[in-house]
Amino acid sequence: MSVVTTRSQTPLQRVQPDGTGTAGERPRDPFIDLVRSVALFVVVIWHWSFTTIRWSEDGPHVGNPVAATPGMWVATWFLQIMPAFFIVGGHLHRETLERSGEAPTAASRRAFWVNRSRRLVLPVLPLVVPALVLIGAFAATGRSDLVRGVILVISPMWFLGTYLVCVALAPMAARANHRFGPWSVVIGTALVAIVDITRIGLGIGGALTGTLAFVFVWGTVHQLGFSLDRLRNSSRRAQAAVMVSGYSLLALCAVAFPYPAAMVGLDGHKLSNMGPPTIMVVFLGAGQMGMLCLLEPWLRGIGLRFRSQLTKAGEWSMTVYAWHLCAYALFWYVLVRCGVGVGSRVDTNWWLQRPIWVIGPLLLAIPLCRLTRRFDPTRQ
Repeated sequence: MSVVTTRSQTPLQRVQPDGTGTAGERPRDPFIDLVRSVALFVVVIWHWSFTTIRWSEDGPHVGNPVAATPGMWVATWFLQIMPAFFIVGGHLHRETLERSGEAPTAASRRAFWVNRSRRLVLPVLPLVVPALVLIGAFAATGRSDLVRGVILVISPMWFLGTYLVCVALAPMAARANHRFGPWSVVIGTALVAIVDITRIGLGIGGALTGTLAFVFVWGTVHQLGFSLDRLRNSSRRAQAAVMVSGYSLLALCAVAFPYPAAMVGLDGHKLSNMGPPTIMVVFLGAGQMGMLCLLEPWLRGIGLRFRSQLTKAGEWSMTVYAWHLCAYALFWYVLVRCGVGVGSRVDTNWWLQRPIWVIGPLLLAIPLCRLTRRFDPTRQ
């Protein structure tokens, strides 16, 4: 059976934005649109409200309240939402590649790469290009502290580089999914385990193992997205089994192996599950995918109700992602220059200030995003 034939059974065909759809057109999927928009919202709000900055002689040092707040590591199992981005990306890449037929041509693969790259790269150029110039200027003048500051502002771009690798590998991932089905995820997970054993168990670190960790971990989570429709069309028992299995493996690794329980980096902890990523990210992605499929009927209803807003949010997504941390840094700088104490100690006073750290960066992010929106090819 060809890949194109199996597509007729996917939820994308049965989920219509308005309940009807238009013949010959690919309808938007309100469930996918909602998951993608909520994931971006969670990332932005987390960075704005749960980031601590301490400026030393060598520049900024960032942290979060997870290590200082008992039990908050549990929240990271649900609020560390980056796996959802890659799962949704894998799903959408499969949809796009399947429209090219079972054996996409070199031209169609090139068009796929160019189109995806434009959508990802162009919106961030107004931030990245000046940032690289500033890094060079500050490095030439010996201001390593300011170099660290600029690098902090563009640090979310790790997602862009990693995602572009997944885009480049998407045709290969599609073939693996067609040939091996869900076993392609198992193979990827095994490769991740080998890298973890080498890097963590044997202590063989360095740039090579770190790079392989990023490619294999996020590539495997991206591969999960190729099986998303299979799970959406499965029974609720199967969806629950995937959710429970993912979170159970997450808990097992945190208890029986030297992985941190938190899915964000922690102050004072040498090992992080995110930088470089570990097999915990794969298990988190599986757990989140099962949970989202279980919640799909409810989430789809919300997506249908707010479909126009979600479409607009999708059009602004890369611009918002690119500039949200710059807005945070500018707000922090304004407060410091005005003599307002910005503490990094997580205490009652710090928690009471959290609303300010959402409103302040938001007020700066709005003009920044409006000014740079023209660079986004998805603008209307």
